[in-house]
Amino acid sequence: MLAPPSQPRFERKFIASGVTADAAVTLVRRHRALFREMYPERAVNNLYLDTPDLRYYTDHLNGACDRVKVRLRWYGALGGRIDHPVLEFKTKHDHVRGKESFSLPGLVLNGGCSHAMLEGLLGNSSLPEAIRAHLRGLQPSLGNRYRRRYFCSRNGGVRLTVDWAFEFFDARLPDRWWRVPPRQDPGVVLELKYGLSKSEEAAEIANTLPFRLQRCSKYILGVDALAAG
Repeated sequence: MLAPPSQPRFERKFIASGVTADAAVTLVRRHRALFREMYPERAVNNLYLDTPDLRYYTDHLNGACDRVKVRLRWYGALGGRIDHPVLEFKTKHDHVRGKESFSLPGLVLNGGCSHAMLEGLLGNSSLPEAIRAHLRGLQPSLGNRYRRRYFCSRNGGVRLTVDWAFEFFDARLPDRWWRVPPRQDPGVVLELKYGLSKSEEAAEIANTLPFRLQRCSKYILGVDALAAG
């Protein structure tokens, strides 16, 4: 397990059942926290890495107090030339979450990502040795993709994302990702992200959002879809 996060944060997720993404965004814009949009709408792509026996998935499914997710993230097109991929470690220790990010060299994805390609990408990077050691034995397990809009409260203390149009891909085959339908489509997911000092502000926002607070892991949804397929 990685060390506790150097910049801990908290997250709350909400399922906007029966609401379109446009309607959810309208409600966010009208919220008294005066959210402003930080980036243009964009597509988020992830390639998750896990052990051969999916230990990270099992830890998340069972709600383990200490757990980690490892993924490559990039924006825009799912395949082709990827100029700015980022390796991310999302950790959770008790109720505190954190994220460590590392820039990687560009790569080309033409339908799949083999273990050899992944090793070459990581080998050409400037990752610390401790991170390289953590990655040994991991392999591609899941690809996913969704649309995102990104907001921040007026004083900048609380961030909020709106995600929808979820797609999941079986990334275990080296030459081609196979799209798989989700067993349960969450529709539109909103997530509050904030530091400990902004807990009171975040609680007030959460209490005034007209959506249901619910645990929702995109990684669990995706692996469950693979099992069902």
